[in-house]
Amino acid sequence: MEEGGKTLKSILSFILVLLVFPAAVFAARPLSTDDAGTVEKGHLEVESGFEYADDTDDEYNLAVCLKYGLGERWDLGVEIPYQFLEISEDDDVDGWGDIVFSSKYHFLDETESLPAGALSFSIKTETGDDDKGLGSGAIDYAINAILSKELEKVTGHLNLGYTYTGAPEGEESDDLFTYALAIEFPLNDSLNLVAELTAETNFEGDFDSNPFAALVGFNYAFSESITFDLGMGWGISEASADYLVTTGLTLSF
Repeated sequence: MEEGGKTLKSILSFILVLLVFPAAVFAARPLSTDDAGTVEKGHLEVESGFEYADDTDDEYNLAVCLKYGLGERWDLGVEIPYQFLEISEDDDVDGWGDIVFSSKYHFLDETESLPAGALSFSIKTETGDDDKGLGSGAIDYAINAILSKELEKVTGHLNLGYTYTGAPEGEESDDLFTYALAIEFPLNDSLNLVAELTAETNFEGDFDSNPFAALVGFNYAFSESITFDLGMGWGISEASADYLVTTGLTLSF
């Protein structure tokens, strides 16, 4: 009971830090699908998020993502995660996860017939303690092709990516192909409904051996600089978490 209270206190303290931190790897939470847009030159976006996933172990994931516009079509980002894992009643762990550095370049503007296009590149570090299950213990490199197109009131986003996964010494790695499809539907100037399908595969095993999941949710803009979001997801394949809940706050400067 004492350990559980300590964990809850840590979660609440970290959420408080996220909400008051004055400064996103993804442009439209609660989606994990990326869009072709970049942060405006000289501007900063800060995204704070909390996620609960009902998987083999209960997972509570907290993250702060910062993205800065270096040019009219180019931005850089960093994601700093903190995790709480309920492995058993007597063996819960928490700590910093693997930090991710990213960069995105918007190379194609949307036209009447063509979508907007961008490429992103990311490096996942090995800052998390893999012995505790807080990291992979190796460095990953990922590239992602992004297409975004507005069709009347609906905006769609398509991601196709490849991840070179590192592995600790003595272990084999399996590179991954990732893909995602998302839609955004604005109800008014402030409220935006969203939905997505996300998946990854190493082309081994059957459908249930690879993660495939769905998510629905919304984001609400209190102003041009503050946006709140909430989403609920569920696993379609057996390799995915049974369900997850995510919420966050995005600040733009």
